[in-house]
Amino acid sequence: MKKYRIPETAALAAAFTCALALGTAAQDVENAHLTVTVPDEIAAICDIEANDDEIAFYESISHEAFGGGFVGSIRLYESVRDYGYMPSYQRGGQITLTDGTKLDVVLARPSDVQYDLQDEDSTNHYHLISDAFLSDITESIVPKDGVYTPQDEVDTTAVYVETLDRLRQAVEEKADMTALKEDGFSYLYMYMYEEEAPLSAIGCAYMDINRDGYDELLLGRVGDNAVYDLYTQLDGEVIHVFSGGERDIYVLTGGDHGFSAIKETGSGAADLTHITFYDLDPVEASLIQQTDFIYDGQKDPENPWSIAYIPEEDSETVSEEEWNERIGYFGEEMEIAYAPLG
Repeated sequence: MKKYRIPETAALAAAFTCALALGTAAQDVENAHLTVTVPDEIAAICDIEANDDEIAFYESISHEAFGGGFVGSIRLYESVRDYGYMPSYQRGGQITLTDGTKLDVVLARPSDVQYDLQDEDSTNHYHLISDAFLSDITESIVPKDGVYTPQDEVDTTAVYVETLDRLRQAVEEKADMTALKEDGFSYLYMYMYEEEAPLSAIGCAYMDINRDGYDELLLGRVGDNAVYDLYTQLDGEVIHVFSGGERDIYVLTGGDHGFSAIKETGSGAADLTHITFYDLDPVEASLIQQTDFIYDGQKDPENPWSIAYIPEEDSETVSEEEWNERIGYFGEEMEIAYAPLG
């Protein structure tokens, strides 16, 4: 592993903003696949470690004192299956090698505090490095082979073109329930066949629900928030996650900080309802249950409200007030701006 270190000089941190404005020297750091440029002011207050598939940045004081100081690293992966499990990361783009191989550029970040809160220099240096890591450093990526495409320039929706074309064809042919199901679509589109312009009533939207850098495809009725079908993608393969129905309704929830969870309301009878909240697993491309809120008047008419945290395990009986309060933790139903298919 290569290590890069330049001794710190006094007042570098204080002069950093001014120095950048005036233009300063910088050094190149490389691994087997790419090179990044690090301003000298940043290199002087951080430790940089590089191996074949990663370049990692550490705040020097904390790194040397207790092995902490991790600010972030630029990592390369061939599949989201290799990094989707990480607790804190964002996709930084992709490198397309000359042989056609695509490598995901992943910006790994710490999931907890990594600097010495009691040391003013350590704290200030850490934030300076963090700001530079997410701007000057990552923006300077140059691949040694192929082409680098920053994340904001990567088209993560084109993979769904065939899916949308199949739905348009199914609607135009008025496919029956069986045909829709076999093709990976909800039967709910049938209710729009007799409208004047059914393709204008059906809409699509894109959102990165599992925060892996790739958009999911949401299908539903324009002007409504229910998700009739959800598709995700895994290494270029389109995967159907679920279909909704009249008694099995999916929406997204969230609040001021954006998307929170996928909410499913399933009704088995007038006195039996499950309201279940899910995450979308980026590695398995499937739903992971967070919490299941159960109203079961058949089992216990006097105490029908319960909550289950683990699938297939017994639920905890709660009051109606607590039941509703905990549901509220997941936020309000999100509006989905569906764009008409036709």
